Amino acid sequence: APMMEWSDRHYRFLVRQITQRTLLYTEMIVGEDLLKKDTEGRALLLDCSPEEFPGLVLQLGGADPTILRDATQVAVEHAGHPWHSINLNCGCPSSRVTESS
Repeated sequence: APMMEWSDRHYRFLVRQITQRTLLYTEMIVGEDLLKKDTEGRALLLDCSPEEFPGLVLQLGGADPTILRDATQVAVEHAGHPWHSINLNCGCPSSRVTESS
């Protein structure tokens, strides 16, 4: 399930202290929002604490395949983040996703 405004870095840090044997999911980031940000803005969306690794899954949401592809490339190239995987939420009913497309 999309974790928008729920699984922030503080929550993930707490959960990681409880167990090392689980995947953690970032808050869902709208692909278009990520692409609109400058380097500093992207860092704010993508930066994580080292304690969250390994096993951190990035969630990207959107309706446009090209935007999701480009946002995925930005996330992969973001320095220092060995994502466990990148989850693409292509059918998100959230108004934040559908209104941005």
